[in-house]
Amino acid sequence: MLCQIFYLTSSSLTAYQYDGRKLTRMDGFVAADAGLADFDPYLQHFGHLPTYVLTDMVEEDFRIDSVAHTLGRDRSALLERHAARVYRGTEYRHAQVLGRDAQNKRKDTVLFSGLLNPESADLWLDAMRHYRVPVAGIYSLPLLSAELLKKIGDKRKDVLLITHTAASGLRQSFFSAGQLRFSRLTPVPDQLPVDDYAQFMHAEIGKTKRYLSNLHLLARDVVLDVCMLSGGARLAQLEQMREAEGLDHYHLLSLKDVAARLRYRNPNSDYLCDGLYAFMAACSSMNNHYAVPERRFHYQMFRARQALTGLCVVASVAGLLWAGTQVVDAQLYQQEIAKTAELLSAAETRYGEIQAHLPQTDVAPEDMRLAVAAAAQLQQQRHNPHSVLAYLGKALETQPSLRIEHIDWFVSADRNATETTLAADATPAEPVIEYDENGSPVAGSGGGTDGTTSYQIGIVQGRVLPFAGNFSRAHQNIDDLLKRLRGTRGVIAAEALALPLNTATSGRVQGSIGDTSGAQEAPFTLRLVLGDEHV
Repeated sequence: MLCQIFYLTSSSLTAYQYDGRKLTRMDGFVAADAGLADFDPYLQHFGHLPTYVLTDMVEEDFRIDSVAHTLGRDRSALLERHAARVYRGTEYRHAQVLGRDAQNKRKDTVLFSGLLNPESADLWLDAMRHYRVPVAGIYSLPLLSAELLKKIGDKRKDVLLITHTAASGLRQSFFSAGQLRFSRLTPVPDQLPVDDYAQFMHAEIGKTKRYLSNLHLLARDVVLDVCMLSGGARLAQLEQMREAEGLDHYHLLSLKDVAARLRYRNPNSDYLCDGLYAFMAACSSMNNHYAVPERRFHYQMFRARQALTGLCVVASVAGLLWAGTQVVDAQLYQQEIAKTAELLSAAETRYGEIQAHLPQTDVAPEDMRLAVAAAAQLQQQRHNPHSVLAYLGKALETQPSLRIEHIDWFVSADRNATETTLAADATPAEPVIEYDENGSPVAGSGGGTDGTTSYQIGIVQGRVLPFAGNFSRAHQNIDDLLKRLRGTRGVIAAEALALPLNTATSGRVQGSIGDTSGAQEAPFTLRLVLGDEHV
């Protein structure tokens, strides 16, 4: 993705653009009214690009201090308060924990850094905020140098890394155990001859070493390893000086070799590191150093827009895929419908041909098929009263005084049915019969086999003979018969519908005085319910 890098110094701003493969220098602007006037049109045209601001200022200050060891949010709040106390007049401040204090394990050694002249940065950053430039972060070049030292692979304990940039000058950064402890920026004369370049570098290194000794960061008798990036004729001059003066602790690296190691393809100079640092700012995964949340607001909105755009693209692709699957399914269904229609048409044609060759009869084939199906159903529904008669006859063996005169037998789905509902049960609803492809009824279709329970019901009418008028004994004989029937396996219910003497509260007694007809009769009616049994 295309982004831009603003290389910010105390006196100028240089704009670069990086497209993921090539770094291009776009323009340069001086820190004056004329430079700001030229900067506005540039922002109007390229202000929508995500932006990384790289600061390389002489006013950048570094201090090492000890703070209490804490973790999580407490550490962040403590470092922020301490940095605000050290650099009161600037919002561009940063704290980096270097490790535990060697003298006191309860404290951490922290490197605090800040821009002492915030007006130099505000001049450009206010213009960016005016044009809503998505600023991803403000990065310190000396802190970024730690990443460069790791890429170079220099693992010496104490190292002075020296780079030369056209925008600022000579940047000297002191590292101990791979962590930045101090950085110094020195301007380089514009007309410095190449022949004097090596001596100028050697003199500046001596000043920096004495300064480090005064800060108690380095002992005076310690030989400091120096790592310098250069190229071309200047690198040749430095190599000659190292050999002539025996400076074995000077480690000279070709800028082109380092750029190739970092996959920086198009360095604009053989000894100036401006483009290299801009490239690292665009590719580095370091966290923001100096930008407060208000400076990064438009970048957060930019990321939110990107996320929403990505979601819309994913949703659109998912919708297209779903629509494609639906189209494919519809085509498959159309093919199945066409095949089914062809099979149906062929079956109808074949049926017509077969029907045309059948002999002429008075009965239509469809009626014959229904008659056969009805006969099959009747065969399945056939019952006989053998069970009722057998159970009743066995029970009557113990009651010879009870004589059976009439039996009504029928099958019903209502286990409470009596002779009064026989007519209704005799005309059941027409069952729905299903047939297979050969025209035979499917097992389980039609009435009686669909899972509904049917019962065999017998209405038994008889009388007590001989009867001498003892109703109590007659009732006792009938009760004994019913108890025996209820205890018979297969009998669901056995009850008396009518007794010789109606003792129910709803019954009534009627007759004529002197009428003795029927005085010696004791009729009764019983109802038996058996489970369904097919023949």
